[in-house]
Amino acid sequence: MLNLPLNNSVIERLSANELSILEYIYEHYDEVIHMSIRELSIAVSYSSATILRFCKKLGLSGFSELKYVLRNEMEQSQKNKNEIPKLNNQIILENITADIEGTANLIKNDHFKEIITLLDSDLPLYLWAPGGITSVVTEYLEKLLFVCGRQKVYKLESVRMGEHVLRNLKHDAIIFLISSSGSFESTMRLARLANINNLHTISITPFNNNMLSQLTKYNLHFFTNQRDYKGAEITSRLPIFYILSVMIQYYIQYKESNNQ
Repeated sequence: MLNLPLNNSVIERLSANELSILEYIYEHYDEVIHMSIRELSIAVSYSSATILRFCKKLGLSGFSELKYVLRNEMEQSQKNKNEIPKLNNQIILENITADIEGTANLIKNDHFKEIITLLDSDLPLYLWAPGGITSVVTEYLEKLLFVCGRQKVYKLESVRMGEHVLRNLKHDAIIFLISSSGSFESTMRLARLANINNLHTISITPFNNNMLSQLTKYNLHFFTNQRDYKGAEITSRLPIFYILSVMIQYYIQYKESNNQ
């Protein structure tokens, strides 16, 4: 992106013809730096005198200085594109370690035992996949359960589907709800409906006083900082993956001990 010496005062002084020249330069600056003033004059269909007046209004001495500014801007822009910001790996590692250690301290073995008992039952297990990054986590859990030989695992991929299934259940069931915020309305709607039908509700939510953790019978907390980028939620799911890994290991040990 070019950064010519422009401000509101300069723009207001430019005539319609000069604004056309400016627009052409923005769209063809990589060509303009190799043009003569006559070649630019032909390209924009305005006289060389008009181009010189345009340069003067920008505070430049003439067309040669305009090309100099354009060339510098282009070189700086290319340099910025080629530079990769330096990352402080130590800080990143410390943040990840803090998230995992904090989550590990929140895990209660007795709580896990109750959840593992449910996982090892013959009850249908429904996994809520609300879309986005959280659905990736849900798919990971689904595959782990299949690997462990768990049958009757079903994924709910829309609120309408989830509501239809939960309303029409004729038997007991388990529903697993994962949320990076603990306040996603669609997830809470399914939790409320599951409670009305007296289903076994399990949730994984952040370590805060969130509504979803209060709506579910069994809750596993994870520790992390909520993060967003330009309005998009990018909270790390790594602590959730950690919880699922620990849970599956408990589940495998539980199955093996029962088979001995």
